[in-house]
Amino acid sequence: MNQLQTVGAVSKNLGVSSRTLRYYEQIGVIEIFERNISELDEQITALVTVKSILGNLVTELHEKANMRL
Repeated sequence: MNQLQTVGAVSKNLGVSSRTLRYYEQIGVIEIFERNISELDEQITALVTVKSILGNLVTELHEKANMRL
């Protein structure tokens, strides 16, 4: 879970000034990053689903191929 931090603590951790961090927030850079993260999460979920489906298909194909031998 994300822990709330002060602007000063975050700016220190990122190596930018508090003023710069507040400016990024003001012009919407942080909102853009949050949207990008959300989109990446959706893509990761979709890829994990595809991976699972393909894995199940490969397993099933191996099992059917072994039954014929």
